[in-house]
Amino acid sequence: MRLSGISTTCTVGRSGVASTIWSRSCWWFYLKPIEGATVALFRYTYCSVANDEETPCCCALHCQTIDYIYKQITKMSSHAFTTKTKFLIFTTPFLFLLFAGVTFIIAPNIYLKIFGILELGLVEWVQFGCYILAAILGFLTFVALRKSSLKFQSYIVLMFCLGCAFVALEEISYGQHIFMWDTPQQIASINAQKETNLHNLAVIMKYSIHIRAFILVGWFGSLAWIFRQKPKTLSAKDIILPEWYLASFFLPLAVFYTQMFFFGFGNNHQETFETVLSFGFLGIGFVNYRKVKWYFLNQLHRSPNNTGRKSIHP
Repeated sequence: MRLSGISTTCTVGRSGVASTIWSRSCWWFYLKPIEGATVALFRYTYCSVANDEETPCCCALHCQTIDYIYKQITKMSSHAFTTKTKFLIFTTPFLFLLFAGVTFIIAPNIYLKIFGILELGLVEWVQFGCYILAAILGFLTFVALRKSSLKFQSYIVLMFCLGCAFVALEEISYGQHIFMWDTPQQIASINAQKETNLHNLAVIMKYSIHIRAFILVGWFGSLAWIFRQKPKTLSAKDIILPEWYLASFFLPLAVFYTQMFFFGFGNNHQETFETVLSFGFLGIGFVNYRKVKWYFLNQLHRSPNNTGRKSIHP
């Protein structure tokens, strides 16, 4: 029997084989959660069958079933991004902005309901969802790296995770938009929108600190891919510098806030471009999570008991 690149022998009565399969499949956590549950289920049933010395045919059939189902699951979750997929990802922000622009021209009232002014639209919740998902992916990536030798990279990902969680909470004013509590007077007096958050503090608005931050993040995300130069997978450079096909999620925001800083145009469209940025951070979280998955798959295939097998590359 061969389970995801691991050669095993299906011998009746050797329940230790199941333990070997289980211990060497510890990387399931870095694939889809359903894969881990499937391995656990089949490990349990395989042990039950393997301990029954009177059912050799059943054991062989069971091993074939495990092999087939697991191969199908692995096949569904092991696709590397093709050139077409990368191009589709790259063009997505521009299609989104095209839709927003057409909506603004044809039906401005609908545009304001969807994208809102000063964080009162639907996209605020879209941004919250993107950042909270990015934080979750970042946390899973951190846990994976923490258990490996890549300690420094794990701290970088932890900072990304905490940053996304912070932005997500800021988007909903730490729950005020859900539970609708009254802003304490001390905070309301120094907050431009009278809300329980930090990014709308009057001092930040006065000195355009938020605009400067958006410009910095936008241009960094737009141009960082130039300095990647094929870094080693999961190196610090590989984690910090976004892939080229994610640059389009940062470039529109960089251009928008740069002209806004100098000319002040587009005061009612910030949320549109900030939504595109939130998609970009979700993309970074997903790509890094995926790299971790492939990294541990590579380690598994390069193990001493799997010499000669092809290495899997992202």
